[in-house]
Amino acid sequence: MERGEVWLADVNGLEPVVVVGAGDGDEFRAMYVVPAATAEQRRGFDFLDPAELIIRDADGPAASSGGSGRITGIEVPLGADEGLDPAGVVRLALPREGHVFCTWQVTLRPEDLVERLGRLSAEKLRMLDAALRLSGT
Repeated sequence: MERGEVWLADVNGLEPVVVVGAGDGDEFRAMYVVPAATAEQRRGFDFLDPAELIIRDADGPAASSGGSGRITGIEVPLGADEGLDPAGVVRLALPREGHVFCTWQVTLRPEDLVERLGRLSAEKLRMLDAALRLSGT
């Protein structure tokens, strides 16, 4: 498996994941692909447009959106081009002082992988890399 590959993994049932990096020994890090947040779930939260990730400096002030002041999240959309049906997102929450947010990161072993579904394009991988840097993941 390589960084940016999309796999169906056996994690509490079959779940799509994106490989994001090496772990310890034979383990590696991956991010769950989840359904995009609904309008109701987004209410009161600011989400950074993932298209802006590749033009913003990941170390700059992108996390302060100037909106409601609540957590800013990023959803990198994935779909048929990446081998997914139905489409989903890799969702990351940006850090906020005094808050701990869940992540959708998981540590897997090669035997957890069931089927390779596809691969992120170079542009989607750049978006994901920038989102990971911003989130501190």
